[in-house]
Amino acid sequence: ATEYMTVYLATELYESPLDPDADEFLNVSTMTIPEVYAFAQEGHFHDGKTLAALLLAQPFIQNRS
Repeated sequence: ATEYMTVYLATELYESPLDPDADEFLNVSTMTIPEVYAFAQEGHFHDGKTLAALLLAQPFIQNRS
């Protein structure tokens, strides 16, 4: 495969909602770091990009729960 991916780790985020576009439908879910990794281990993520991003982020966020 020749696909490249860039992963960003955003921290210190806060809620700042905007009015969505007419054809935009988003459902935002809030999870703790341990919940996200449990969710992944239970097989709820079905794409490799998400799993790879979680593994790459783990050393940087392991103590932030």
